[in-house]
Amino acid sequence: MAYIGRGLDKISNIEVLDAITFTDSAGPYNITQSSTAFVPAASNALVISIDGVVQDPGSYTTSVATITFDSVMAATSTMNFMYQIGVGVITAPSDGSVTEAKIATDAVTTAKIKDLNVTVGKLPASVDLSTKTITLPASVSGLGTGITNTQLAGSIDVTTKITGIVPTVNLGSGTASSSTILYGDQTYKTEPTTDLTPVNQDIITLALRQSVDNNSAKYNLPNGAVTQFESDADYDSGGSTDILRNASEYISAATFVSGAYSNDANTVALLHFDGNFTDSSSNAITFTGQNSIVTSTAQKKFGTQSVLFDGVNQYISTGDLSSLSSPAAPGTGDFTVDYWVYFDEAWGTNRRHYSFGNNGDPATGSANSGLTGSWNSGTSWNWYNGSNAGLSGLTEYAYNQWDHYATMKTGGTLYLYINGVQIGSDTLGAFNQLSGDANAFLGIRSGSSAEWMKGYIDEWRYSDNARYSTPGNGSTAFTPNEDSTTVSATGTALGTTNVPTAPVTSVSGVILMKNGYGTNVMGTDVKVYFTADNSNWTEASSYTSAGTFSTGVTQITLGQTTVTSGSDVRWKIEFANQVASSKEAYIYGMGTNY
Repeated sequence: MAYIGRGLDKISNIEVLDAITFTDSAGPYNITQSSTAFVPAASNALVISIDGVVQDPGSYTTSVATITFDSVMAATSTMNFMYQIGVGVITAPSDGSVTEAKIATDAVTTAKIKDLNVTVGKLPASVDLSTKTITLPASVSGLGTGITNTQLAGSIDVTTKITGIVPTVNLGSGTASSSTILYGDQTYKTEPTTDLTPVNQDIITLALRQSVDNNSAKYNLPNGAVTQFESDADYDSGGSTDILRNASEYISAATFVSGAYSNDANTVALLHFDGNFTDSSSNAITFTGQNSIVTSTAQKKFGTQSVLFDGVNQYISTGDLSSLSSPAAPGTGDFTVDYWVYFDEAWGTNRRHYSFGNNGDPATGSANSGLTGSWNSGTSWNWYNGSNAGLSGLTEYAYNQWDHYATMKTGGTLYLYINGVQIGSDTLGAFNQLSGDANAFLGIRSGSSAEWMKGYIDEWRYSDNARYSTPGNGSTAFTPNEDSTTVSATGTALGTTNVPTAPVTSVSGVILMKNGYGTNVMGTDVKVYFTADNSNWTEASSYTSAGTFSTGVTQITLGQTTVTSGSDVRWKIEFANQVASSKEAYIYGMGTNY
């Protein structure tokens, strides 16, 4: 008999969606299913009941996973339900359309695989057949000539199947690894490591004792003492048991100034150029490199890289900045633009460092619409701020070196500083840049293709304040941010008491010293003093190098020194001019004759 209505080949498809909680708003509201965003097929596919009334599909619209009603939905209203109703058709799947996910696990049986149709490509690279019996054809029974090299795997593990001795001729070729060597029994074993430090220490100590003995004979001083207070490493007073030294006196003061600018409350934009054009300020402004401009490791002031301008067509730009909470670009308030620049050649035409406003856009910019800074023919510095302004009669800018440039506005005056020295100033005219686009550009201005930047820029920063001291009459200066370390290193290493058999009136010695950093001069950076009464100290009469070991340790003979007679012989070493990573002296041992 026939069926009334829809044929059996069609089924209903109803999606139950999450109810929406209304606010006093028409929307848009998120459409979700089980709290996950849901995109309806169409607005009229939805059936919605609000306050017990099924809504007309024409009373709302959908966009992606949101719905907006034509009227404001009161917060007191309740969505009873929201369905998506569709019609699906069950048909036979098209060829090649059944995916792996649609086949149940273990659903394909042996009966469904055609005989002789499993190829090698369907087998894994490694098959464990330990529980299976393999029957070989008669041609390879007993591993006869039926197996050839081409039939063998590239790697066969037989470590547990070979007994006896492998002849040398049968050993594989190649070299041992960095951690193993081939022994005489044809096995590879871990190479033994030898710590040569004790050997070096023994050699140094032996050399020191020998030198002390030589001094004893040279100066006819019957008594000798050797103090070894250092291993073959850097000087470590804490590891010494027979030397007194106040470590706090060694470095009396140290300061470090980081070179790279850091973000603060006045930073509007900050680019480090360490492999990208990312703005490190809290504004996170998008800066875009144009015409394949890149950062380079060839030159850098701080960090790892700087940006390289080719002087042909490369520049960096950003969009409209007027929406920023800080001043988007120089206007009526104080500001500072500072950065480091490296010109790689002398160039007599304009070099545009930066531009604010549409000045700098090669397509639409006008020459004098904003604020820019550039050299003009190498002898004048121009600001364009609605009208030409600038400084003339200047010495041509330097090249093949990093220089710090700072343009600062304080009140109604613009100032130019190079390397912290005020170059000049000019009364500031009115800016017209802020009335239009508030774009920023690096390395370009419009109106002349000759005004492309050529060279490197690093640490470019725009701030909405006057960062440096109030300018004066040209004498005001500041120190640009530099990578610098200042260490004031002084101190004394004091030897232990030596008690001679009779009062002593003269002392000589031998010292072992190594330059950790820089070149340390005995008598200037390192001085040695002697006393025999533990009261009156006398510096060694001379310092003579007796040669340098391959380890870098230098043996220095200390000339015979007359001292106040006494039976409490001591020595001390005074350090000066020790600067971290610049000049550091390491002392390995001290010997005295008295």
